[in-house]
Amino acid sequence: MSIWDSVTSSLTQDCRAITIDLPGFGKSDNLEIPQSLADLAKQVHQKITAIGITQYAVVGHSLGGYVSLELAKQYSHNITGIALIHSTAFADDPEKQRTRLKTIDFVRKRGVNRFVRSFVPQLFADKTHPSIDTVLTQAVNTKLEVLEKYTLLMKDRSDNSSTFKNWKKVCFFIVGLEDGLVPIAMSRMHKKLMSADHYIELEKVAHMGMYESPDQIASLIRKFSTNIS
Repeated sequence: MSIWDSVTSSLTQDCRAITIDLPGFGKSDNLEIPQSLADLAKQVHQKITAIGITQYAVVGHSLGGYVSLELAKQYSHNITGIALIHSTAFADDPEKQRTRLKTIDFVRKRGVNRFVRSFVPQLFADKTHPSIDTVLTQAVNTKLEVLEKYTLLMKDRSDNSSTFKNWKKVCFFIVGLEDGLVPIAMSRMHKKLMSADHYIELEKVAHMGMYESPDQIASLIRKFSTNIS
């Protein structure tokens, strides 16, 4: 949840922002990881409704975007809006699936630390960005089992482009022009499926907009919340 600190600190006057650690990460490292993204979304929904919230909007970054779409598919009557940041509604193509499997093989042979130190800088447009060290500090603590399981969850996830296309409530789609994980050509395919006013491309940003352009991300989330209310 700490990846959102620079954004949520500026949102408190406009809305209530609740951040979570998915099972296996951060303070939830003792929770069992679900077997599918659908089950993961169910677990997230149960945690939110357990604190008395039945209507809520979802902001999801990357993997969080996949979970957001699953929430929208399963609990559309509870979800008031979705904002996807550096994510996609499409399933992995065969090449991406092979890359996921190569990641698992690499980590098993060489360890999480070595993988993370080579992978994290690729998430930033500026490979000398000061926040790279912050993300590295967080990521190197990821357990091998957690990395493996989530990589497989992403590899085997369903295509949710129909959910995205048919979503009638507020939807924001925020992309980084220099994102190597979600190529801009793929991102622009989503623009045809939604309101063009809520499709936003960020310059000089790759996959970590909350660090690369926190003020802009915060401003867009405020706009997102205003459109819902």
